Amino acid sequence: MPRGTHDIDMIYREVKARFSSLCDDNYLCAENCKSGHLQPEWNHTVRKALESLKRKSVAKDVRKKFWIFS
Repeated sequence: MPRGTHDIDMIYREVKARFSSLCDDNYLCAENCKSGHLQPEWNHTVRKALESLKRKSVAKDVRKKFWIFS
């Protein structure tokens, strides 16, 4: 991702554009988690990756759903 602040939806679009073969929209969170959300499961993987990068080059913005890339 380029430097700056990006919302999670933009991050999802960028990940899907770059790694479409890894983004199966038919495998939903409801099939894998107890939460029952209807989002694709790969969205969880993206958020986990963002969380793991927090100490290095990514920070969570004070606004919900926004991330800062340095």
